Amino acid sequence: MLPYRMNNLLNMSWEISLALIPIALLFVMIMARGSQRKRMMAEHEKMLDSLRPGTEVNVGGIIGTIKKIKQDGQFRSILLQTGDDKNPSTLLVDARAIVGIFNPQQAVPDVQNHEQPDPRIKEVYDRLEAEERAEEGKKGKKK
Repeated sequence: MLPYRMNNLLNMSWEISLALIPIALLFVMIMARGSQRKRMMAEHEKMLDSLRPGTEVNVGGIIGTIKKIKQDGQFRSILLQTGDDKNPSTLLVDARAIVGIFNPQQAVPDVQNHEQPDPRIKEVYDRLEAEERAEEGKKGKKK
């Protein structure tokens, strides 16, 4: 049998190691997030390197066409034209503000190849509208 102090010390070490498990898991999660951030930054830099004049890009919700790319040391600025041909607007933006390359096929669905909605949905909407009209008619008669 172990002396009282030794037994107490063993119990404390078990509690300490149990408390260290969440700390170790938190450390692993922070390290994984850092590597994910580095990978995302590398992908963004690769996308920025692929930009050419004439490319349509998204800059914080503003979609425009690149007119000119200016490299000033490690800083890259882009002259962006937005609006239509009759009334264009020009913006000078930092290249790092570009969210992505705009792909019009993803933004506007193809209406011709779009699936037709299920006819049962129209029946449900028609039935709900009829019920609403009936309720409004009952309210009108009561007044």
